[in-house]
Parts: sequence; structure tokens; C-alpha cells
Amino acid sequence: MTDFKVSAPRKWQKGPACCIAQHAAQIHAELREPHFSRAHVHSGLEPTPKLSYALGYLHNPADHARSSPLAYANGIQSMPALTPAEELHAYSEMLAIRRFEEKAGQLYGMGFIGGFCHLYIGQEAVVVGMQMAIKAGDQVITTYRDHGHMLALGMDMKGVMAELTGRAGGYSRGKGGSMHMFSKERAFYGGHGIVGANVPLGAGLAFANKYRGNDHVCLTYFGDGAANQG
Repeated sequence: MTDFKVSAPRKWQKGPACCIAQHAAQIHAELREPHFSRAHVHSGLEPTPKLSYALGYLHNPADHARSSPLAYANGIQSMPALTPAEELHAYSEMLAIRRFEEKAGQLYGMGFIGGFCHLYIGQEAVVVGMQMAIKAGDQVITTYRDHGHMLALGMDMKGVMAELTGRAGGYSRGKGGSMHMFSKERAFYGGHGIVGANVPLGAGLAFANKYRGNDHVCLTYFGDGAANQG
């Protein structure tokens, strides 16, 4: 992805949009630093370089395989407990999404983002938890509230912000805006502006996985407002 500052026109290189994009791009790097205290995870965990390395590993969806087999207690299926590194990873991902969306909301209010801008504030845990449960090669498709999904997938913050502000360095070259971004490398199929339009597409992706026998899944996100569409 071309650096946002390089791809932006001269009048944007020192404007509010560029500053916000640079600020958002630094969030992940700052959260990766091993400066968290015990209170940020749980008692007994010291921040170490090894933890910082673990966070970098878990942040890459391509390296993050499915969780260990589910445990059963009294016949009831339960998820295995998260490790301290996984807990901190989930926290940092949710915080990064929240901060990014807050800045996007500010830009929208200032008029630097045109069209629609549906924020993912308050739903960060949904996409982060689901993302930690899938493996490389699994697909994700959603509707128009898609910024959080892209960040959880590891797509470049600056590329997402560039698209929101209509810059050529965006994921759809500045022509898709908030609701229409895609990434073949991250198996992200959008971002769709029509309520419920992604559901049959997600079903098609899932059928293709079944047809090919590749043991992949497709996460198709939609809300209750899309449940009666089509």
C-alpha cells in the first residue's frame, strides 16, 4: 500500500486529514510496545520483549490458526481460556478500532469525509473475537459498517483512512468511500451499501469452500435489519 502522505495531494499533506491518518497509523505501533502494567492484563504478568513478539505474531491473521479444540464440560461445549498475550492482543485491537473510529467521526463532522460514514463504535468486541477464532484463508464479508472489520483483519489503517477521505492511496483508489473497500490479500470481500446484499454473496463463498473441500469458512455479518431481506 502506498504511503498516505506520499499519495496525497500537496494541499492534504499537512491538513487535518493527514494528521488524523498518521495518528491512527501509530496506534498499533504504540500498543505493541511492552509497557503495559500488570493491571492491563492480569496479576503476575510482566511486560517483556517476548510478550511484544507474541503480540506481533497474533496480530497477523495469516499466522493465527484456529484455537485449540473446544473443551467439553458436562456435555456443554466451551471455548478454551485465552492466554495473557491473547487477552492483551484483543484489548489492543479493540482500542485501536475505537480510536480510529473516533477520529473518523471527527473528520466526518469537519467535512473531510463525504457521503456516508457508519462507525463501529460499541461493536469492537464482536469482530475482534470472531477474527481470533478463524484461520488464514477464511473469508469475511459484511455490510456498510465495515471499518472495524478491515482493521481487525490487519488492513493498513492509512489505506482505510485514505479511502474515507477520497485519496488515491485508498483501498478502492478513493472511489469507494466508507462502504466499499476490499482486500484480496486479506480475503475481505466488502463493505456493501445495500442492506442484506452481502448475505447471498457470503453464502456463495461458503458454498465454494464446501465444493472445493478446503476446510475454510466465510464469516458473513449482518444485523437484524437485514434478516428479512431477500
